[in-house]
Amino acid sequence: MFSRTRGFRAYVGLQIIILSLAAVCAFAQSQSQCSTTTTQRWAKGTTVYYSLGNLDPTQSQQVQNAIKQWQDVSDAQGLGITFQPSSTMPAGTQNPATLNFTNSTQYNAPGHMDPSRVRLSDQAIFTANISFNTSARFGQDGRAIFDNNDPAAATALYFKIALHEIAHTMGLDEAPVPQTGYCDQGKGVTIMNGVCGPNDSGGNLPDHITDCDKSNVKDIYSGKPPTSPNARPHDIGGADGGDACGSDPCCGDPCCGDPCCGDPCCGDPCCGDPCCGDPNCGLHCYDDCWQDCYETCGVEDVETGECLYWEWTCDPPVCQTNCY
Repeated sequence: MFSRTRGFRAYVGLQIIILSLAAVCAFAQSQSQCSTTTTQRWAKGTTVYYSLGNLDPTQSQQVQNAIKQWQDVSDAQGLGITFQPSSTMPAGTQNPATLNFTNSTQYNAPGHMDPSRVRLSDQAIFTANISFNTSARFGQDGRAIFDNNDPAAATALYFKIALHEIAHTMGLDEAPVPQTGYCDQGKGVTIMNGVCGPNDSGGNLPDHITDCDKSNVKDIYSGKPPTSPNARPHDIGGADGGDACGSDPCCGDPCCGDPCCGDPCCGDPCCGDPCCGDPNCGLHCYDDCWQDCYETCGVEDVETGECLYWEWTCDPPVCQTNCY
């Protein structure tokens, strides 16, 4: 009886070890399938004023729901990033951070984020533009990504893409794409997945910001190095169960090898700075000049030594530039 009990305990212990190892492996796999990170993001403590452009009421509500989720992440992690409607911006606000949403057919992608104003010193975003293309189609067979035959699912996809594109402004980048395509990404692991099938029928995109995404945002704002080498405009990719790009080497990437894409300054250290190192630039300056003058004898009586005529003699003037 004793040996049977000990054997049972050993069996239970072995099962616990197996389950623990399985949990560790599952966690490691989910982390490897999670989003990557970049250097471009809102700076800590930034108030971001957003506008909803030409979005209809339903689309506007989906975007605001997505903003609410990201606001909750900022609050929970103490980032101090606050999203506010542009209508609440105080008059006279200098150099505000802005986030603009619009519907556009410029890019054949369901969502696109372009960081159009970035501080070069630390890659902090000051202006980002997010566009949605509800007419976008898969590259493989041309089917619509948003299938309006199922309005509820199409609306849900709009919300998920809003979560994805706003995530780019928080420093997240795309999740790794297997060689077999987007539909073999870890389903629901990260909001940075691509779309799988019309209205994401394959279930790639979660409807919430996942734990691995929150962890990566925490890493970004704690100063850990980025895991994605490229900071550029971002399209959300997608596949209809196969290769969405075909033979297109640029596959939805408007930069496609352009090292200056998304950077209007492109290495110019004075970009947008009319002063560019001049410490007095923008100041009011004036010259403050003075000279020392004193009396000297111009005519002297040679017999008595008495000065018969005095005259003024002045040193050359000295000037100093003062600015305020």
